[in-house]
Amino acid sequence: MKAEETGILLNVRNYQACVEFYEKALGLKVRLRKPDLTNFQFGHGYLLVEKANDKTPGGRHPEKSGLTLRINVPDVQQAVWHLRAKDVEVEFNSYDWGDIGHFHDPDGNRLEFCKWK
Repeated sequence: MKAEETGILLNVRNYQACVEFYEKALGLKVRLRKPDLTNFQFGHGYLLVEKANDKTPGGRHPEKSGLTLRINVPDVQQAVWHLRAKDVEVEFNSYDWGDIGHFHDPDGNRLEFCKWK
């Protein structure tokens, strides 16, 4: 199998708030925009944010979700300050193996900034 590109699909209930978060707070570039679907450039792949509908399974609780979107950055502290300036709540932790900034999108999905030491 040869993968041409990889992507992550997020079905979200708070569609417009999530699209604004990924576009404005994180600064992701929009590749494609439709009424209930926005495709963002996400590193060397893509992040597809799609509005959840009645047919979308709704059994996920954000606190129990095993999914975390990790964004490796050159300076976690700078990325944290950038989001805090946009009123996004971010928790910063530094470990012997690296730095992490934990935060959530408006739908409760977990994200992290990471820099390995």
